[in-house]
Order: sequence, then C-alpha cells, then structure tokens
Amino acid sequence: ELSPMPNAAGWNNSNVTVSFTCADIGSVQSGIASNNLTGGTVTVDTPFAGTTVSSGGSCFDSAGNSAPQTSGLVKLDKTPPTANITNGPPAASQNRDPSFSFNGIDALSGLNGFECSLDNAPFAACSAPASYTNLGVGPHNFRVRALDVAGNAGLPAISNFTILSTPTISKSFGASSILVGENTTVTLTLSNSNA
Repeated sequence: ELSPMPNAAGWNNSNVTVSFTCADIGSVQSGIASNNLTGGTVTVDTPFAGTTVSSGGSCFDSAGNSAPQTSGLVKLDKTPPTANITNGPPAASQNRDPSFSFNGIDALSGLNGFECSLDNAPFAACSAPASYTNLGVGPHNFRVRALDVAGNAGLPAISNFTILSTPTISKSFGASSILVGENTTVTLTLSNSNA
C-alpha cells in the first residue's frame, strides 16, 4: 500500500511510505501466527520508470505457510517544472493588445500544461501565445507557470511592462482672424503624460 496514493497518472509529488499487509486469505484459514513485515519510504525523485520497494521481514500463518516477498512501485517527482517567457511586449510601449509566447521544461514526469495570470489575478489554465486586448494605460504584469504530470507547479516567469498614453498636439493662434498679408503667432503644444 502506498501513502499517499499516486495520482491518476501514477505519480506522487511528496514523500511516499510503502507498507505491506500480512493476511491469511486462502479458502482454509489457520490465522496469522507471525507478522513482522517491513516496508520503506521513498523521499527522493525516482527514475521515470519508478523505484521498486520490496517487502522485508516475514509473514507466517499458524500452519507454517510463509507469504512470498512482494513489492510496490513508486514514481516520485518532487521537482517543479520551469516556465520561460520567450516573447512579449517591450518594457514600455503604446501597444494595448500585448501577446506573450512561452515554453516550459520538466525533466522527469513531463509537462502537463501552463497557468497564466495578468495583473496578479488568480492563475488559470492557458496556452501559448497568451493574448490580451484593450489594456489600460499604466503598469502591468504577466505571469506564467508550468505544471507537470506529478502535480507540481513551478515558480512563475514574470514580465513587467507599461502601456503609455498617446501624446497629443494642440494649436492656438495669436489672433482670432488674420487679414491677408498680416502675420500672427501660431503656437503648437505637445502634451505627453508619459514624460
């Protein structure tokens, strides 16, 4: 018996205790006379194929029959995967529709998807590229983390970026009307709230 039990894919992501039960299950039962079975604990990542833990000790019934040695297979992956942002907006731009490309690496149980978050919202399942539209002017952050088959979630990769407002130009004339041949002053004003 494994504790905790593995997930549906057969993997654990925390230390696993393997224990064995001594039972007299034949059609004619004399009862258990001696039970000193021992198991084991797996605390480090196993190979992809898993690690076999065999029973130790012995199990005898009152008729002198001994139980054969048995074993349990443990597949343990405690190492979180890594996510990398491979493309995204520059640190500052006027683009209000950013898109992010990313990938991930998991060396053992394998990748099992990604979760994204914009502006510290709760993480939600996503795939690359992750695209957003009509974001507001100001600072933003994008986070993505990788998940593996064992159920580990990696630390997020983060992109911080700022959306700039569009500069405006206004003009004013020195006089409300200008006669032919006269001169007047024209003032152009550039307004840039990002400065």
